[in-house]
Amino acid sequence: MKYFVILLLAILGCSTPKTISGHEPTNLIAISPTDTTYTNYFNVQPTTTPDGWAITYWVKNDSTQYTDAYIQWEKGGVKGLYKYPNVLEYRGQFMPQFLAENSTHIFMDHACATECQAILALPKNNSDKAIDFENILGFDAELGQVVTRTYFINDEIVTDGELIVTATDLTKGVTKSVTFNNKDYSIGNAMLDTVIFKGDKIIVNWEFYTEDEEFKETQVIAF
Repeated sequence: MKYFVILLLAILGCSTPKTISGHEPTNLIAISPTDTTYTNYFNVQPTTTPDGWAITYWVKNDSTQYTDAYIQWEKGGVKGLYKYPNVLEYRGQFMPQFLAENSTHIFMDHACATECQAILALPKNNSDKAIDFENILGFDAELGQVVTRTYFINDEIVTDGELIVTATDLTKGVTKSVTFNNKDYSIGNAMLDTVIFKGDKIIVNWEFYTEDEEFKETQVIAF
C-alpha cells in the first residue's frame, strides 16, 4: 500500500519545463566535470537505459550556461531534447533522473517543490512531445499510467476546495479526471490513501478526517 501526503502549498515553487520545438540549439556543450559552479553536477551524469537509450545533459554556451539545462535522449534514428529552465539553480533533486521505461516512454523522476514530486515522460518516437507531470499521486511504468492531483484549470488555481484527480494513459493517449464529492476546506484535512492500477481503470481512495470523524471516499477513473 502506497501513501502520499499532498500539500497545497507545495505547488507554489513548481517550475515549467519545456520541450524544444523546431530546430535544436546549435551551441550546446557538455557540462565540464572540472567546473565547480555546477553544484548538482552528480545529478547530470549521462546514463544508458536497459533498452539502450542514451540520456545526456547539456547547457547552452551563452548567458544561460549556469541556469538552464537540456536533457537529450537518443537511440537509433530517434532523438529528443527537453529544456528545463533555471534547474541548475535548484537543489540536485530537481534534476530529472532515470526511473523506468516501457515500450513507448522513458520515465524520469524529480522534485517540483519541497513536497512535490514529478515524473518526466520522454517519448520513444520523433512525433510526440515530452510531458512533465507534477504533483504525482501514483505511477505505473509498465502500463504507462500517471495519476496527479490537479491544482490548476486553464492556468487558474482551484480555489473552492475541489479535490480533482487526473489520470493519463500515455499508451492510449487518454487523459481523464474525477472530482471528489468531499472538499478539502469543508473537511479540514485530507490525505491520499491508495491508488490501485487495474489496467482499464484506476481506483483512487482518499481519506478525510476531522477531530471527530474519519472516513474515505473512492473514485474510479476508467479508460
